[in-house]
Amino acid sequence: MALLDLSRFADLLTGNPETARAQLLDAAGDIQRRMGEMGIEGELHQEIGTVREEIRALGTGSVAAAPDLPLLYPDIAQEKTEPRIPLELILAVDRLQAALLFREKMGHIFSGEEKEIGLEVLKGQLQYLHLEELSPGVLQLTFDHGNVNEMGRVQLREFEKFILWANQQKTYQVLVIHSNKLGKDGLPIFQGGADFMERKRERWSGEEKDLHVRWQRRLMAQFQSIPLITIAVAHGKAMGWGAEFLGLTNINIGTPELQVSLPEASLGIIPGAGGSGGIRGLEAKIGRGDLEMLVSSGKILRGEELRGTLVQEVLAGKDAAYTRALEIVREIMRRSPSALRLGKLSRLLSQELGSAGREFLEQAFYRNSLTSGDSNIGAENAREFRSGEWPNETSGWNPPII
Repeated sequence: MALLDLSRFADLLTGNPETARAQLLDAAGDIQRRMGEMGIEGELHQEIGTVREEIRALGTGSVAAAPDLPLLYPDIAQEKTEPRIPLELILAVDRLQAALLFREKMGHIFSGEEKEIGLEVLKGQLQYLHLEELSPGVLQLTFDHGNVNEMGRVQLREFEKFILWANQQKTYQVLVIHSNKLGKDGLPIFQGGADFMERKRERWSGEEKDLHVRWQRRLMAQFQSIPLITIAVAHGKAMGWGAEFLGLTNINIGTPELQVSLPEASLGIIPGAGGSGGIRGLEAKIGRGDLEMLVSSGKILRGEELRGTLVQEVLAGKDAAYTRALEIVREIMRRSPSALRLGKLSRLLSQELGSAGREFLEQAFYRNSLTSGDSNIGAENAREFRSGEWPNETSGWNPPII
């Protein structure tokens, strides 16, 4: 079942509470049934039942006077026709959406149907993306293909294979990303963006272009939520797709040679394939003002200008930045893998929800973090952890639950 979207429930805006209530009851029942089929019981299953009962009991009041409605759903609050659906019903939608997000990300844990595919099997399917194990629990993705590490159809297919693999594996906790590519001028290139010449060479139709950019947007969103802490060594030119990519990684260590740009407008197209998560991620890190400069004026932002926004630190040269990235990796690997993965998903997925959905989702992830047993391990070894005696690896923790 697809994620709930307020736009799907047109009756929330047109003012037919009975139809809206019936739709929500059906959705809640479907969620509860599917969770039961996957063996998801306990508090989460009961919570959905509680939501169903709340929906049944709802009246038909007005939400116009609700003080927090503009904050939760400004699009509804600004409707010219006043909705006649109570705020509680809208909050119920929010909680159902949170439940669906949780089920989609966590359902496979309870079903036990997925079998992890080994890294070597995946590597055998990759020609352009170079993936290797740096140390136990740590992966490295190296860009070094084509003229400027451009991402065309073939490269994106490999990227999609990696994302699918990353979502089902439990062996690795961290992904380090860097580039070995040098341009014809000898200057470093982190990522040169989408392969626009591919579209010209193959004479794509308008429909082909539309399908391709939709695919790009979907892959960017999926990459952002993989259960790995992603660290990029941002060195050299990061153009278009490459700039957006840095907006989606968790930690970026830059160099003075980093050059971030969005040249799409000079090619007659909209950056971010019309508005991808990469653009939103970039804006969240650098701010709307700098994003507008990148998009509208073709401004290039360099490493030192991006310190504290897109990049957390700036080191003199790639070797120094790469060494610093590995130092951060060692600190990450001391932490609970389940806590890291669940925390990342909770922070990411809750961004798109209102307050009720956020609270529901965060509680669901927190409850499941306790089931890993790592909270007991952490409490029993708190002194060793604070003193630095805890090993720089995940061997002291339980295997990740996702």
